[in-house]
Amino acid sequence: MNTTVTTSNSSSYRPVYSREYNELFQQWLTLHSLPTRTNFEHHINRFLQTTSLQLEHFLRLDPVKAENLFSKYREDLWGTGLTEDGINRKLSAIRKFTKYAYERGFCRFKLPETSIINTVESPEPEQQESYLYLRDTALLTLVKLSPVKMTQIPSAKIGDFDPDEATLTIYCKSAKRRKTIPLQEQVVIALIKWLEIRDDPDLDQPLFCTLNNIKEQQPLSLRRIHYIVSSSLLKG
Repeated sequence: MNTTVTTSNSSSYRPVYSREYNELFQQWLTLHSLPTRTNFEHHINRFLQTTSLQLEHFLRLDPVKAENLFSKYREDLWGTGLTEDGINRKLSAIRKFTKYAYERGFCRFKLPETSIINTVESPEPEQQESYLYLRDTALLTLVKLSPVKMTQIPSAKIGDFDPDEATLTIYCKSAKRRKTIPLQEQVVIALIKWLEIRDDPDLDQPLFCTLNNIKEQQPLSLRRIHYIVSSSLLKG
């Protein structure tokens, strides 16, 4: 799927003042039912508050900066532990409004229509058993299909995963205790495939490790986990 920002012809873009931008926003909101209008307004105001931008300043960004800002916000939402549906609703409001503004000449971009997360692209058959493919597939499947937060993944050990019971025990920082969560079959299968290729690792080793030296089994950092997930978003 094409994730590049669509740009308009510079001659069709007309600079306008803040009042016109605000009127445009209100006009767009009135096209929706009251509950939807309330949610859309909340999501967009929260986006502007988080990015420290006024509505006018956001719509007047150049296309590249707009996409980068949108992608960064999407990554930040992942780190909050929201569900995929919850994140999609927030992002959908922003995309729909910018599309409305773009079609009326108030901005020079339309934000990409991307799903929140995608599985790793299927490589060539001889590469399907590679460390990278199996690790990232397991990681993305876990993030997508379980309530595990990305912040909880770096501390997870192999011994925390129970394939027979289809569970993963993680540390819940807010509750200051460990809890066991059930896993869907697809997650269990992906994790088993990933662990099988690691040549009988110890149970105390990290569930997800770096690949620069597979024998040392260094835990995958939260920053790297964010990168893997955000990279999958851009392939949407």
